[in-house]
Amino acid sequence: MLAALALAPAASAWTTLATGVQNIVVPSMIVTEAGTELVSWESPVAGTISISRNRASAKTLVSGDPIAGRTQLVQQPTGAIQLYFPNGQGVARMTSTDDGQTWTGPLQTQSHTVGGVMAAAVAPDGTPYFAQDGTGFVNVFRGLNGETVKNVFPRCCGYAESLAVDTAGLVQIAFYSNADPDGTFLYERLAADLSVAGSTALKPTAPHNDRVPLVADRAGNTFTAWPPGYPEATTLTVVPFRGGAPAGDGVAFRGPFTGGEPHAALAVDTQDRVWAVWTGAGAVHVARSRTHGQHFGAIVSAPRAAAETRPVGARQQEDEGGRQEESRVALGTGARRRLRCADRDVSDRRAHDPCRRSGQGQGAAGLREGCGARLHRRGVPRAIARTMDRWP
Repeated sequence: MLAALALAPAASAWTTLATGVQNIVVPSMIVTEAGTELVSWESPVAGTISISRNRASAKTLVSGDPIAGRTQLVQQPTGAIQLYFPNGQGVARMTSTDDGQTWTGPLQTQSHTVGGVMAAAVAPDGTPYFAQDGTGFVNVFRGLNGETVKNVFPRCCGYAESLAVDTAGLVQIAFYSNADPDGTFLYERLAADLSVAGSTALKPTAPHNDRVPLVADRAGNTFTAWPPGYPEATTLTVVPFRGGAPAGDGVAFRGPFTGGEPHAALAVDTQDRVWAVWTGAGAVHVARSRTHGQHFGAIVSAPRAAAETRPVGARQQEDEGGRQEESRVALGTGARRRLRCADRDVSDRRAHDPCRRSGQGQGAAGLREGCGARLHRRGVPRAIARTMDRWP
């Protein structure tokens, strides 16, 4: 089942968009400049590419696709919406110029790789980018039809990538790599010709096949989220980047996490606030930052269904008064329960501070005993452990 969730102060509910969807399907989701919610997804067995507009019944855009796979939606500054998807000839695209009501195409792009479109983004000048991966490649394409391409990771293997372009036009990609035995979440900044101009390795970590969160705000910042720890994740850490380099230690949210958790997503709203959504301990958790990721407010949590639930995308929108908020999250199979979010200011960071409740003093290493210091002794890197206790 594919479901969408709206988190609103007065009411919230899951809306079923499609049933019979395979558990490998990961939808793409955007909220357009006009406030319209669009979700696209594939059905590999049926060979279709479908879309839902404002949680209406699914509309099939493509049928008879022998390679129906991962789709990506992006909107250009002109308002045009591009839908990228794989077919038997490689990657095709469809276009809507009326806010997703009607679509033209498909047209073939310059990618002839048969496989899902794992990521997409749009530069400030309106140039689209999209990416595909496979054995020995993570290919980044630039242009409406992918006229320029570069393999940014020739080792085996990189996957689950995301793309982001900051306000200066810097193209960035983040993905998980199993090329090293201890696993790596790899962030790369790309040069004008799409070659790798620099990289940051985030490790150690356990294997994860979720799309790696990567988003850019309007102030020149980019954010990624990764789960340090092996064999189980100990935290989910949101790391800021600026100009292609880390801009601080980031902020970490504690577990416990088991199995493949946390499944996570990031989003930036119209007020440049960063939202983090993740799963853990049988619940879906949401936190918001008003300070460009320097710190986050209180965590709002609610139980989720026992079946697998993965937040794969999140978008936020506000009215002119800035009080009535709605956070939209698309999740994969098993998401059946209603999730309610309280109408409250989540900027109170005390509720998030995992060490405030301990009442213990600072240890010799400058960390509160029983919290970050204990994690540090267990092998969590000091820079990450410190974020468990310190608020700017």
